[in-house]
Amino acid sequence: MSKENAGQRQVVNNLFIKDSLRNFGYNGVLCGFEFEVTGNGYRGTYLSCVEGLSFELNGKPIGEDKIVFFINNKRFLLKQLKELYAEYWYTTDSAIIRVYQDGGLAPGEYTIGYRIVTRMPYSGYFGSYRSTESKETNTFILNGSKK
Repeated sequence: MSKENAGQRQVVNNLFIKDSLRNFGYNGVLCGFEFEVTGNGYRGTYLSCVEGLSFELNGKPIGEDKIVFFINNKRFLLKQLKELYAEYWYTTDSAIIRVYQDGGLAPGEYTIGYRIVTRMPYSGYFGSYRSTESKETNTFILNGSKK
């Protein structure tokens, strides 16, 4: 990374933050893994406009009940997003996706899939809104470090 980009997060493809996969834990116990993603709009969006958000690990869906969404120094369950009319996801901000899985992930290579569908609130005409769907996969290498 050049000095001009020092401290900035690098986006891989369009939606994943480079090298963001890591394990997390509490009091020395690994509780799961997390990674960072960006939104799919060029303007940012209110979280209530996120109509679909799903993830896969090595081709297998990650259960919504195992995911916590972190943004703006707050955490939310995915099912709460549709009610968050005042919470904004700025285009320059990444969200941390935390997946609870006992023991986290072993060091190695992992493919993560990400799908997001957002409603464009400014496009509502006659009760119908446009939406944007983005889907991407990325391969991460998780080293042996623990958080």
